[in-house]
Amino acid sequence: MVSDGVGFLHPAGQNHGCMLSASIRSQGSFIAVLITFTALIITCAQAQLQRTAAAGVPVSYRLPTTGPLPQTYRVTLAIVGPKDPDWIISQFAAGVTRTVTAENGGKFSELWDGLDDNFMPVPLAPSGPLSCLDARTGAVLRTFEPLQPFIVIPAKPGASGSNNGPEAIAHRTASDLNKRYLDSAQTIVADGRLLVQREGALAAYEEASGKPLWQRTWPDVEPIAPVLWDPVHPALTVTAGGVAVPVHRWSPPGGGGKAYAIFDCDGPVEVVIAFPEPYNLTPKERSPLMAFAANDPQLKPTPEADGKVLRVTMRPGHTILLQQVGTFICALARDADAPRAGEAGVTTLADLGVKAGGEAPVTKALQKAIDTVASRPAGSKGRVLLAEPGVYITGTLFMRDGVRLHLPSGAILRGAVQPEEWRWKSGPLYQGTSAMIFFGNDVETGQVVGVRGAAITGRGVIDGWGSWFRRDTIDGKRGNSPGFYEGDLTNRARLIMALRAEDCRVEGVTLRNPTFWTAHIVGARGFVFRDLRVLSNHRLNGDGLNFDSSTDGLIDNCAMATGDDSHCLKNEGVSGILAPNERITMRNSIACDFGKGVKFGWNFTKAIDCTYENNVLLSDFSIAIGRKYPSGVSPKVAEVRNLTLRGMRITGALDIYLAGKLLDSYSMDRVTIEDTEAARINFSNTSHLTFRRFTLGGQRVTALDQIQPFLTDCTDVTLE
Repeated sequence: MVSDGVGFLHPAGQNHGCMLSASIRSQGSFIAVLITFTALIITCAQAQLQRTAAAGVPVSYRLPTTGPLPQTYRVTLAIVGPKDPDWIISQFAAGVTRTVTAENGGKFSELWDGLDDNFMPVPLAPSGPLSCLDARTGAVLRTFEPLQPFIVIPAKPGASGSNNGPEAIAHRTASDLNKRYLDSAQTIVADGRLLVQREGALAAYEEASGKPLWQRTWPDVEPIAPVLWDPVHPALTVTAGGVAVPVHRWSPPGGGGKAYAIFDCDGPVEVVIAFPEPYNLTPKERSPLMAFAANDPQLKPTPEADGKVLRVTMRPGHTILLQQVGTFICALARDADAPRAGEAGVTTLADLGVKAGGEAPVTKALQKAIDTVASRPAGSKGRVLLAEPGVYITGTLFMRDGVRLHLPSGAILRGAVQPEEWRWKSGPLYQGTSAMIFFGNDVETGQVVGVRGAAITGRGVIDGWGSWFRRDTIDGKRGNSPGFYEGDLTNRARLIMALRAEDCRVEGVTLRNPTFWTAHIVGARGFVFRDLRVLSNHRLNGDGLNFDSSTDGLIDNCAMATGDDSHCLKNEGVSGILAPNERITMRNSIACDFGKGVKFGWNFTKAIDCTYENNVLLSDFSIAIGRKYPSGVSPKVAEVRNLTLRGMRITGALDIYLAGKLLDSYSMDRVTIEDTEAARINFSNTSHLTFRRFTLGGQRVTALDQIQPFLTDCTDVTLE
């Protein structure tokens, strides 16, 4: 008897192997056969499967066609242990009658529902949507949704036949393949190809030559190291794909703060969140987003019966905010482009004699390292300066053209407390501003020549140590004065600042604890913030990511908890740069805590062709032109044109209005709001205002009369 060589493979790389045992009874004799394929069974732990004839995965086999036909057999099929065929996990066909004819060629299949003989799911970890792979090419043939618990790899009988069990296959091919591919692995021959299942990966090789054909890595989880001095959350626990993810909390002295759990993964994983007390997903008189907010509206938690556990399947790029317990959970895509020591174009800080862990600032050494790398040839990953895990104390650093500073998990740049480490230029050119990371030339030169192609990447942390400079009192002076900060010796340092930079990016890291704004991007083109955690003090001017007179900027998948507005468009006139903000996009992000989620208005002039898509704001979206205009600029003209809000979820107000009479002229034209919900709205002096599938205060708007009371001096308003 010959099998069809069907294989089931677990994408998380778990070696839960099973074999199919069969006994076949003909009319006059009994034949016992071991069908030669391996099954690694996938099931979702929460799937309540029912054992019915109509549900399951087809297990194919072939009965003998020798002798006179038709010939009738009784077939018993069972899933057995991979190393102990006497261990029967599930008997799913018991003495069923099957008749071989010339027409069917002896080919049959039976359905196995994935349950053991106690009618319970086989206890493997869930792994989300799965794929059916072509055994020869690795191409995805079919995708299964989470409750379809199997990957099926169809395979024809190999040229060498299919009457050898997995151990025999592995033994015969060991001379052709590197032994490490076979250790702790399950294998199957498929059409002359050898499929090898090992920890975390599935690979295919030519059976005869051992030539590698393809390899697929399945979902895996790698927790990101927390900041050393952040305390462990006293009660909340998080696991992802069965791996414990540390939950720590940043608690700045100004109040607020957030707990966080961050991990890399390669695909969908089940995240389990455990609370000391039942967690309320439907708080009274508050938006459900205050209990569970996600940057994917399809992401829904499943609570356990006692309410102390939430389960949710997260994929790379998913962010969850549990605002009632002040916790972000972030799933990031593993960085396949992460540089490694020894690669072409990669220089480590250790190579240049810069060590982590000291108590003295290493600002000059870090700057020298950046300058050195800038002068070296680029490799495939650019000119890379790779930090090692540990704490580097620094003041102002200047990025250079094409340099990529990579901070891996556990690497921390921490702001120095010595004021001489912070550099700025007084006077109108820079307006006395300072920064920890400066995408521009040295401020002492007075030149503003933008850096091109520079980047900060990784899973590390940039901590400005702003809570030190923003204490309630510093040497008897106020650290949080209503005006500015009498005790701040950094001169209002931004964490990240850029002047006329081009095609620069900050990706994957955590930005936190600035003295002033987290980021101020001035006159830049193509500046990207992606996959960040942005945590700032609950102090005046603790802004998040601000663009100023810039074009083609992007904020993507950022989790922001800020002490003031999370994102602003501005026109401050720094370095004489005063231009429209054009094509700025913010998407897939969550903003919360004090201030507005998004704000145009304070020192603002123009925004053109800007888009805000699929963001959660646990606060307001506010455009208030005329509130404050840049000083010394005349005539005073403000403009918002071609603004799009799509897929926005706003727990507070959505306001677009004329806030003052300080302007000589203004225009707010062509504003489109679609697939968006807000608790309140206030619009004025806006033309060509379009609403599509808009929800106000929990009610879908189906007639203009529902929103007309909140519109003042608006023209050409349409509802679609």
